[in-house]
Amino acid sequence: TNYKLNSKNSNLLKEQHTDFFYVQFMIFLLNLSQTTTAEQLLEFFKQVGDVKFVRMAGDETQPTRFAFVEFVEQDSVARALTLNGVMFGDRPLKCVLTPFTVKCG
Repeated sequence: TNYKLNSKNSNLLKEQHTDFFYVQFMIFLLNLSQTTTAEQLLEFFKQVGDVKFVRMAGDETQPTRFAFVEFVEQDSVARALTLNGVMFGDRPLKCVLTPFTVKCG
């Protein structure tokens, strides 16, 4: 699935609006190695709460990728953000609130 990122609205509401979903339960991960898998991230983030999905993004041929992790509960997001800077493989994770809405399609 391809996603188009829209930084125009960073509203943190979880609602459906004409193919956009506004993220309240999602974090954005940066600085992932190209060998990182969604399954590895799912297992890692289970320690902070129930994970609804992990979506890998970025070009697999590039040395650095990024991902989205959506949690079932909002409290899990705060716990996940405390993992910012923790080593994941050979790199420190960069965990931030998703700064934009995501459009499917």
